[in-house]
Amino acid sequence: MKIRTVALLSSAGMLLSSAVGWSFGPLPRTNAALSPTVTEQQSGDPAKDDAALASFETGTTLRLGGRVGHAHLAPGSNGTTFVLLEVKTGDVDRATTRAPSHLALVIDRSGSMRGERLRSALAGATAAVDHLGEGDVVSVIAFDSSPTRVVPATVLDAGNRERIKSAIRGITVGGETCISCGIDNAITELQGTSGKVERMIVLSDGEATAGIRDLAGFRSLATHAREKGVSVTTIGVGTSYNQKILGGIALEAGGGHYFIEDAASMERAFQTEADKLRATVAVDAEATIELGAGVELVRVFDRAFQKQGNRVVVPLGSFVKDDTQTVLIEVRIPTGSTGAAKVANVELTYRDLVRSEPGRARGTLAADIAEGESELDPIVSGRVQRSQTAAAVLGANDLFQQGKFAEAQEKLATAHQALTVAAARAKKAPAPIGRRSELDQNFEGQASALSNASSGLKKENAKPAADKALRINQEVANPFMK
Repeated sequence: MKIRTVALLSSAGMLLSSAVGWSFGPLPRTNAALSPTVTEQQSGDPAKDDAALASFETGTTLRLGGRVGHAHLAPGSNGTTFVLLEVKTGDVDRATTRAPSHLALVIDRSGSMRGERLRSALAGATAAVDHLGEGDVVSVIAFDSSPTRVVPATVLDAGNRERIKSAIRGITVGGETCISCGIDNAITELQGTSGKVERMIVLSDGEATAGIRDLAGFRSLATHAREKGVSVTTIGVGTSYNQKILGGIALEAGGGHYFIEDAASMERAFQTEADKLRATVAVDAEATIELGAGVELVRVFDRAFQKQGNRVVVPLGSFVKDDTQTVLIEVRIPTGSTGAAKVANVELTYRDLVRSEPGRARGTLAADIAEGESELDPIVSGRVQRSQTAAAVLGANDLFQQGKFAEAQEKLATAHQALTVAAARAKKAPAPIGRRSELDQNFEGQASALSNASSGLKKENAKPAADKALRINQEVANPFMK
């Protein structure tokens, strides 16, 4: 069953009010403190006023929040801080005029799927078909050493739903495992239709033995899917699959990753993903961060991105109700003179399925260069720590698989110590109104993830238990990086 992880940074808004600006004109040089802000902005409308502040929130169907790690930086310091974007769905249920969907089901039928696993997978796939509506499109690809198009892209209607389900039930066991063959074939099927919300579900229980076999190759394939507008969710069955590869595909292609120990739970996973597809409120979301004069990009955390001059472009894909995704970058700001320093202009664009129009939200962030550097913003600190926690868990996985058991435990212990320090500092810092509980839960969830990873990755653990821990760790780490 899917392991529930700590809730992603979402929910309540930020505090105080003012306006959010966009133009890159010069800021007034002032030592006045930069305050957080909230601005209501209609999707697609230009910002109302010019102002640069340490935080903002704006938008409609998708809410865009931005925060600078340090509202104040000391003159002459190295100026290193963070920019955090939080993109979440607004107060919407689902699209009022739902865009038709295309769901591609990609099912491993290799020899190791024989018996209950394949039967459960096929039951899950037929349940997913039942959760789609008339007018939606479904395609089904089965793969072993090569792909088989079981159901070509087909528009669902009252007359063909049972025929499609019957074709799925007719899938039989084959030979080796070519995961990339199935994904490639499904991308082709998805691209054969237009104007649809596109999602792929890939299920496998084993290592790739044909086609692409390395993580870099699968990441490239997942990037290709994302660039085509296809979100890919992966379902790993049992303890023999490569959790790094399936987890990497999902992360790179903007989908979820499930570890299914009990084959009977596959049906719930398929249903969940089909329901998400039908609840999509925005697609083709993309965040653009235009850095201010002299601001240097140090790194982008956890996400694929493109750098175009002083712009950083991060694809975010699709959003369903209650979704939150984040973008975290580290930057270096010039601190040679005092006053307000423009950090970045931020823009979110997407296709709004609620209002059936292009959506846009944007704002401007700045830091105050003045004596007395501020503590790291607690919300930003929580997101930085999430990235570090995920890296520690996945790094411990790698060390454990190499037989470096003591090093794996040491990595987790170091991460736990750093998390404890960060949580204590964040607890002392003022949190935005309504977000203290969420912030505490974030740190508690990370501590639990590190503790569970340490218990699971012990040298004395028997192989089945250790293999299970590796898969759970990947599933837990994935949402920490989104």
